[in-house]
Amino acid sequence: MSSFSVASILDKSKDDDPDLRSMAMIDLQQEIQKDSFKLDETSQKHLTDVILKLLEDETSKVRGAASECLKHFVRKLSQSLIEETGRKLADQVTKGEEEKREFASNALKTVIAQIPSANSDVAVRRMAEPLIAAAQSEKTDIQQDSLEILNDIIIRFGVVLTQKHATIQNICIDNLESQHRSIRKRCVKALANLSVNTNDQLFETLVKAILQKIESGDEQSAIRTYIQLTSSIAKKAGHRLGKFLPKIVNLLMSTAEKISEEEGEDEVREYILEAMELLVVKCPEEVKPYIDLIVILSKENIEYDPNYSYDTTDEDEMEDEELDEDEDDEMDEGEYSDDDDISWKVRKAAAKCLISIIKSRPAQLKNLFTELLEDEDFDLTSRFKEREDSVKLQIFDVFKALLSQSVTISTTSEGTQIIHPKTETKFVKDKKMQIIARLKKQLSTKNAKIKLGVFQVFNSLASALQGELSDQIRPLFAAVKSTLAQATDQDIQLKLEVLTFLRTLLTHEKPEAFTLILEDLTKTVYTRVDDKYYKIIAEALRVCQVLVHVLDAHRSSSFFKAQADALFKNISAKLQVQDIDQDVKEASIAAMGDFISVLGQDTSGDTAQTLSTLLDRLRNEITRLGTCRALNEIAASKFDVSPVLDDVLNELSNYLRKFNRSLRQASLTCLRTMVLSYHSQIKAKQYDQIINEMSNLVSDSDLNLAHLSLKLATAILTNHPESAKKVQQLILPKALGLLESNTLQGSALRSLVEFFRSIAKNVGFSTLLKNVLQTVQSTSIVKQVYTNVGRTTAALVDDASGSDKKSTIQKFVANLKSSNLSTRILAFFTLGEIGRTTDLISFGNIEEDIQQCFQSESEEVKHAASYCLGNVAIGNLEHFLPSIIKKITTNESERYLLMHALKNIIVQADAANLKKFSGDILPLLFQNSANEEEGIRNVVSECLGKLTVVDYDAVMSKLKSSVPSDNDLEKSTVVAAVKFAISERGTNFDQKLKADLPAFLDLLSKQEPVSVRKTCVLLLTSAARNNPTLIEDRLDRYLPALYAESVFDPSLVTVVDLGPFKHKVDGGIELRKSAFECMDTILTNLHNRVDPTKFVAQLAHGLSDGDKDINMLTYHIIVKCTDLFPREILLVVDELVPPITKLLKKKLGEKALQQDRERHEELQKASLKAVYAMSTIDGISDMQSFAELKTKTIGSTLSLSGIYDEIANERNNTLTMMDLSQ
Repeated sequence: MSSFSVASILDKSKDDDPDLRSMAMIDLQQEIQKDSFKLDETSQKHLTDVILKLLEDETSKVRGAASECLKHFVRKLSQSLIEETGRKLADQVTKGEEEKREFASNALKTVIAQIPSANSDVAVRRMAEPLIAAAQSEKTDIQQDSLEILNDIIIRFGVVLTQKHATIQNICIDNLESQHRSIRKRCVKALANLSVNTNDQLFETLVKAILQKIESGDEQSAIRTYIQLTSSIAKKAGHRLGKFLPKIVNLLMSTAEKISEEEGEDEVREYILEAMELLVVKCPEEVKPYIDLIVILSKENIEYDPNYSYDTTDEDEMEDEELDEDEDDEMDEGEYSDDDDISWKVRKAAAKCLISIIKSRPAQLKNLFTELLEDEDFDLTSRFKEREDSVKLQIFDVFKALLSQSVTISTTSEGTQIIHPKTETKFVKDKKMQIIARLKKQLSTKNAKIKLGVFQVFNSLASALQGELSDQIRPLFAAVKSTLAQATDQDIQLKLEVLTFLRTLLTHEKPEAFTLILEDLTKTVYTRVDDKYYKIIAEALRVCQVLVHVLDAHRSSSFFKAQADALFKNISAKLQVQDIDQDVKEASIAAMGDFISVLGQDTSGDTAQTLSTLLDRLRNEITRLGTCRALNEIAASKFDVSPVLDDVLNELSNYLRKFNRSLRQASLTCLRTMVLSYHSQIKAKQYDQIINEMSNLVSDSDLNLAHLSLKLATAILTNHPESAKKVQQLILPKALGLLESNTLQGSALRSLVEFFRSIAKNVGFSTLLKNVLQTVQSTSIVKQVYTNVGRTTAALVDDASGSDKKSTIQKFVANLKSSNLSTRILAFFTLGEIGRTTDLISFGNIEEDIQQCFQSESEEVKHAASYCLGNVAIGNLEHFLPSIIKKITTNESERYLLMHALKNIIVQADAANLKKFSGDILPLLFQNSANEEEGIRNVVSECLGKLTVVDYDAVMSKLKSSVPSDNDLEKSTVVAAVKFAISERGTNFDQKLKADLPAFLDLLSKQEPVSVRKTCVLLLTSAARNNPTLIEDRLDRYLPALYAESVFDPSLVTVVDLGPFKHKVDGGIELRKSAFECMDTILTNLHNRVDPTKFVAQLAHGLSDGDKDINMLTYHIIVKCTDLFPREILLVVDELVPPITKLLKKKLGEKALQQDRERHEELQKASLKAVYAMSTIDGISDMQSFAELKTKTIGSTLSLSGIYDEIANERNNTLTMMDLSQ
């Protein structure tokens, strides 16, 4: 900014015209915000004086502009000028003229809020000095302002005032019994914020002083203040109260009892309950012995309403289940009203306390249900009659918290959430009729918020009791109908919640339950389809989508045809409208897709016009993805789409070129469905177009797209053989190229094999086989490619003619003796794949030929031969298996390879055939369960695990009998065997396994060696990942031992003498790493079964660990915890910050390897992601350690702040995209 510009600002600021003075501040603000803005200290001083002067301007517009300008200007001032300005303002607040103190106070608050953290210490201390002195002033207004501003300084710079902590604390304590409520209030706030940073001695002095005052029981007003202070400290620094908790809880309980029969002390009751709620959250371990008492206290106070008498009978609640639409508003007319009555705050605080207990104590869920729903003197649902609306909503939240804890939610691979009710839902099932009646009664109010709350509870109830509300459909629908009828245009959220509940109900209950009300129900929904507000229309259409499937179950009903037509008409009406909200378009498309696929043949509506409209939507960039999925549903039903088929195929083919991956996936899926359903109607040129466009997608750059493309190609070959030449020309070369990829596996491999089987009929067996075998000519082929080529070759041979099949097998048998390494390895893998389905006993001495290769010098050949022997044996177990078992017993040198062959047999053979040999295999496996060779033990454990699936009782009995073994190797083997058994999908012995599992998991004890403990941790991980229900009821039994394994154990470190130097070997690294991996899995699948406080307490161990993999994993866990356990993360912030700070400040030496540098950068980025995730937690900015981490460690380092900003922007963009996609 030029001196001329500064002069211009100064001139305008002195003008008589307030508009020009205001403009001066606006112009200055614009200049300040420029990166190039710089001023010498003299100009800064002049402008500061101008801004401060205009803050006292008589015109509010000018004062506002000056205030806004000051916010930005403070950040640009020199350190010395900040000190001078701050001290000047502080002096004006404490000593200035009364009419100017308000302006100075506001300005000083702005300076404190905006002053840069770096190099702020001196300025903060200078500002604080006069404020601390004035906090003892006899003038109430000065004392009040000083305390308020001092509190702002403490919040932001509390640690800077360390030397003044004692003085400030004493001043505030002395004023806690001031006759002025405003002074007491500010002292409470200041002491609470100060307690975050005071040393342990000062904190203890404060707490003891508070407890002494409460215990003395002098004046009720004083006790009220001290209890309020206890609550405030618990909120700001509750984690520091743990050691004092027994005394605090006992005093609060005692005080609560003393005031139970007195009037006028409702505030005390409220503060006690607030304190209890915060102690439950902030001191979860220390408060555990008092939870039952706190629940009782909350129950007593949630009913505390001394000024109102409730009707104690429930007869009115259990009357006719229907709600009249014109029912009188009895509740509104009968409410008690007293502006001086604040007892509602007590009841609300009690409800909030119960919610915190429910959410933080999942292990006590059964007891909480008993206390809140089964107690003969208390029933939470009876409190739905609460007269104060805000309290009633809080009570609803208590019940919703119970319902939320009574289910677990899992997510499928497709992203669909599945709700699994726990056994505790029986408490609700038993009382569902009474609960619904009580909730319905609350709908008689005119208050839309209460009605909204009721339907939120209904929705939670329907989700928790899915399938259990069939006998309550009529009363529930009556509530839906009347509420929607009475709702006004302004009751948008209410109508949305009612429709959401109806959709939940229709989804989870049997269609037959809606028969008697279906006609009435559909009319109600159609009314909302014509609503004025787009969100309501969209939700009503989503209800229509579910109604399609409900109506489908009523085909024999007399109303079916009319209902089908009406449903089509309503969905179609919104589908046809072009200038309508995106949400409505998507909902109407999805609903129509379901309708045509299920009921399209049953309606007299104009489906041809509808298909034309869907084609238009397919051509629209915004709606094409949703339309693609809808058309796939329609095609799967084989509904006649001939009027639009050509155009649809053209659009879908073109979309295969688009960058949008989801669109390409949906297009490939839809094209395949259309080929399967309409292959005779698709023209040759359209097949050519599809083949042309999809050919480029057959590559290993995206295996899922390759998988879908190959499935489409196979469908074309099967249903339109005339396209074989085009497929052979464009797709086959790409498929052969894909076969060479070492990343090919899973669904892509299966689709590729099926493609080759299909095209073999056109290309010819010999030609195609030759092309396939040429893919392994390279000498650098990896095992996965041999396996894939072998599998493909076996599939071709399986489909070949008898003579081709025989000659090919003979060729591969001969190749077992080839001098060419690649040829021999391919022969092993191919014969292995062929042998699984074809008995090869007639092809010479194949067993001897394979086993001779066990003597090869090539490890590749030996392992390939082992794989081949096991697979060939599957084709004729009776011949090969006894021989293999015998050789394992007698041939020690080849035992390892023979064991691998046996493993292949057990893993892949038919269970029924294998079970016949179980008696021979088991003794052999247990004989080798303690083998000194780790490789053999690993094979044995996998064999035992897979064999458990085949013959559960026999194998499990032997496994359990080995648990007490004195041999640690055998223990590890049997525990690992159970791990493999759990990983098997589709097993039918879950209940047995659940009962047997503790025998193995109980070995997770420090009394066992590291090897056994590690295997137990892996077993726990396998259960948590593959079948969480096996351990969810006993998880709390194993978590303490798991947590113990996450801590570095120096006794496991050994020192190896290497001559010139000594090397330390940490024998516990893998165990700790496994422990954190298990914790991560539990966090994903069983987070509602862990004690959050105990869980997050382990995170500091992970960050301080010397292993970088453990550090990385811990940062990943922290990010998850910020979403799942934000309040608990606050408790350990002070423990997490030091290792994060240490990592971010660490500098690698110049000689550090590039690999080490990259790893260090990855760790730093992971830590910054964790910091950003933590920054989203409410209240964390009050934590001094975290604030310093962000401002001083990250904010003052350009490279770190840049990465942090990128992470923040990336996260914000992701959230924005998610919002747009909804």
